[in-house]
Amino acid sequence: MSALGEDSPFYPVDPERVILETESAVAFYDGYPVSKGHALVVPRLPVVSLFELDSDMQAAVWETVRRTRELLEEMYDPDGFNIGINDAQAAGQTIPHAHVHVIPRYGGDVPDPRGGIRWVIPERAVYWPDKKLVTAAIIRRGGKVLLTRRAAGQKLAGLWEFPGGKIHEDETPEGCLARELQEELSLCCLIGSKVAESEYRYDHGTFTIMAYDARIVSGDLQLSVHDRAEWVDVGALLDFELSPADIPIAQTLQSESHADI
Repeated sequence: MSALGEDSPFYPVDPERVILETESAVAFYDGYPVSKGHALVVPRLPVVSLFELDSDMQAAVWETVRRTRELLEEMYDPDGFNIGINDAQAAGQTIPHAHVHVIPRYGGDVPDPRGGIRWVIPERAVYWPDKKLVTAAIIRRGGKVLLTRRAAGQKLAGLWEFPGGKIHEDETPEGCLARELQEELSLCCLIGSKVAESEYRYDHGTFTIMAYDARIVSGDLQLSVHDRAEWVDVGALLDFELSPADIPIAQTLQSESHADI
C-alpha cells in the first residue's frame, strides 16, 4: 500500500515520517510539530474538508485517529492529547487537504493548559474563575478614611480605591498589605483585623479583596502608583468614583458607621 498520491498537497510523504497506513488514511508526523509526537491523520481521498467524505469513510478516518493516538501513547507516554481539525481557511486551514491533528500533551508544556482548543480565540478562552487575592487598607484618621486614585497608565486609571495590592506566593494577607503600603505610599503600618471582603470580575481577571484595618506607625505619605490621596468621611465614600471591587467595602464601612450611631 502506497502513501498519499500526487494529487495531495502533502505529496510526497517521507516514509520515515509515516506512523500508520490504513485503507482509508495515512498517519505521519507533522513537519512543524508543536509537541513531541505531533501527528497528522490524512484521508487518502484528496478532499479539502473531512465532511466531504461519506459517513463510512469519515468513520474509517476516525478509526485511524484512534489507532494513531494509541500508538503515540505507547511510544511517548504523554499526559494527554489535543485532537482536532482546522476546517476551512476561516478556521486556520492552510493546506487544502483535510487532516486531523493528533497532538500529545505533557504536564508543564505550557504554564496553564486549561481551555485547550478554546485558545484559537484567546480573548474568549477563559471561562473559569481566575481569582486573584488582593488586600486593601482601611486607614482611619479623625473619623476619615484614606482613599487613593490610580494614576494614568495603571489598570483602572482614574478610579479611587482603598490602597493595597496583590498577595504574593507564600505571603500572608497582613504581610502583603504591610509591604504594599510601604512600597506604594511609603507608610509603615500596623495591620489589624479584617473588616470586609469583596469579589469582582474584571476583564483582566476575578479579584477577591480582603480589607483590613491599618494604623500608620511612621512615614510620610508619598504616592507612586497613585496620583491623588484624600481623607474622606465614611459617609462620603460613595461620592467618589470607586473601583467596582471597592464599592462593597465602602458600603460595609458605611453600614458599620450607621450602626454605631
